[in-house]
Amino acid sequence: MPHIFALLWILLLTACAAPKQIMDPQLEPVAPVMPLPSETFEGKPQPRPASLPSYRGQAETRARTAESYSGPAVLSLLKQSRTALSKGRNDQASAALERALRIEPKNPFVWQALASVHLDGKRAEQAEATAEKAISLSQNNPHVAAGSWALIAQARTMLGDVAGAEAAQQKADELKDAQ
Repeated sequence: MPHIFALLWILLLTACAAPKQIMDPQLEPVAPVMPLPSETFEGKPQPRPASLPSYRGQAETRARTAESYSGPAVLSLLKQSRTALSKGRNDQASAALERALRIEPKNPFVWQALASVHLDGKRAEQAEATAEKAISLSQNNPHVAAGSWALIAQARTMLGDVAGAEAAQQKADELKDAQ
């Protein structure tokens, strides 16, 4: 019985201990704050850096491909999805992309890939909604938005919305021209 109390006491002390700082591997290190140019260190003005590192996603808002935007785990899942899709395994492709979204839920390229899988599976309404989500996360990235609008045009065509499909394709073409 005394062993149980000792074990509980140790667990309580461990739980109350200050947690270690956990670093997110997707975050770039932040440069230390530097003094303003007017401030001096040892009598010499200190220059400001030209640019400070930023978080993933902010600096990469104009990425052209998922490979230049995504982490290695997501890239592996995207590859699995493409392989499954090439073998006609739409459900496996969709499942791999959904796992990728649990890792990087704000990755517009994964949302766009999922919209494409929905379109291949003849799920036009899901494809349109998923492509719209990709656009909303694209942060005005024309590379993502153009492809997503093209997917929306295909989905609307599948749904019989000819006017909506033409409008979506026009947006896709405008964004492609702006690239």
